[in-house]
Amino acid sequence: MRSLTPEAIARHASTSAVVRASALPCLRTLARVAGALNTLPLAWGVTGSVGFALASGFDVLRFDSDLDLIARAPSVVDVDALRFVAALLRDLEARVDVQVETSVGAFALQEWMRTGGPVLLKTNCGPVLVDDPWSTLDLTSAGRIEQPV
Repeated sequence: MRSLTPEAIARHASTSAVVRASALPCLRTLARVAGALNTLPLAWGVTGSVGFALASGFDVLRFDSDLDLIARAPSVVDVDALRFVAALLRDLEARVDVQVETSVGAFALQEWMRTGGPVLLKTNCGPVLVDDPWSTLDLTSAGRIEQPV
């Protein structure tokens, strides 16, 4: 059994002739955006059914499969890169969902772009609505983490 990270799957997909030549919209979309995503200061990877298919070789994708990505943005300084990602993913052939992983949890990029503020942050202690997904302040006030002494 082998284990692949989402980033390793993305690296492989970025150079894969099979991905570029695919008739599936989700794979064509991945081929289209991979180069631009590779230029960003964010680590990114492929998850979901596309990630599973690329990692395992199992043919589980359908014509209407979406593309699930993860972007690792541990710091608020990554905000400009995330805005670039959101703009890059508009009007593509396949639907793209991006989970942004911060040091305190993960949130949906499209939700954050749409609301401009409050997002549902998925944490190890459960989901919490936060104004700033990079801050532990909202988590402390919600009782999700202990306040430092």
